[in-house]
Amino acid sequence: MKTKTFNKLIAPDEEFCFRRLKPLSRLFSRLFHYMGKDGEVVFRYLVGCCLDNTSISDYCRDHKAVCSSTVLKLGRVPVEEMAGNCNRLIRETMRMALRSGRYRNCDTSLDYHDMPYHGRRKEHTIKVLVNGKYRRCYRFAVSSLTARDRFLATGIQLYKEGDGNLLMVDRLLDTVPGGHDLVLMDRYFCGVDVFNRVEEKGMHYLTPYKTNNRIDELYLESLLDGETVKPYKMRKKGAEKKKVNIHLVAYPEEEYRAYVSDLTDRGIEERYTYRWNIENLFKVMKWLKPVTSTTRESFRLLLTTIALILASLWKLLVITKQHVTVKRFKKQLETILQQTPEYHDIMITTTTKT
Repeated sequence: MKTKTFNKLIAPDEEFCFRRLKPLSRLFSRLFHYMGKDGEVVFRYLVGCCLDNTSISDYCRDHKAVCSSTVLKLGRVPVEEMAGNCNRLIRETMRMALRSGRYRNCDTSLDYHDMPYHGRRKEHTIKVLVNGKYRRCYRFAVSSLTARDRFLATGIQLYKEGDGNLLMVDRLLDTVPGGHDLVLMDRYFCGVDVFNRVEEKGMHYLTPYKTNNRIDELYLESLLDGETVKPYKMRKKGAEKKKVNIHLVAYPEEEYRAYVSDLTDRGIEERYTYRWNIENLFKVMKWLKPVTSTTRESFRLLLTTIALILASLWKLLVITKQHVTVKRFKKQLETILQQTPEYHDIMITTTTKT
């Protein structure tokens, strides 16, 4: 007989993610050179521990089909090779999502995501201020397509000590599909070298800019002549000045804000608000965050990638099926497994013989 099983990602009576997880699991099997269906099973267990917010060891013990060491050995893959495989998995997810036509006219957003790490200093960790205390974290650079009420991960890179913003931006922009050529970044990425690299890629940039005396003068000029876009020369030590455009936007509570871009379009600052959807991507990832104590960078990179993929598929489900609201879906995330004690597989449909 056939039994339907729903997991934390699937809304009742929907088959959305079942159709998309299968080709992903097959690609996963090829990337990591598994024989037969072994790779698909390992992939499903990785997804399962993300959906259950548990460790791979606990998930394997509860379901008793795969030994946890079989999955954990993926941490032995070199980080560079793992990064390439992870981006191929994300690319496959992106390709299927773009086919839906829901991500046209999107911009590209870049940001860092930090995952707390309890251990000694490593070349892929960094100290960040969290709730007033410095904590050691793994840092991941992530690129995403963003627009109103939507996001879609396009690439991931693991930070390494000595890697600057320029290198991270260079690698991430190579993962962005054509037609999404406006790059939205926060103030942390602001720099002449980064802007030059974006232009070399044939893309445009937009980021907030820290105010100074010269920017204050430009704002006063804009109040007099009504021109909110002003030419400006950025400086960098040991390099020539770079000509950019400063967009000056009045805000009652802050007087004004400044944005730097190579575009002159008025009202472009409104598009920057869509960059916050990459932050929403990270929030959804926390709902799908597995538990791990491993210090292997490759395995942590893989788990983060799986969570990114699931978050992107979740958002695609929401914008494809309008009746699936975020609030309703969040309730399902918390209760669906409790409602299905017979749950034993992440696939939406399983076949059993009686």
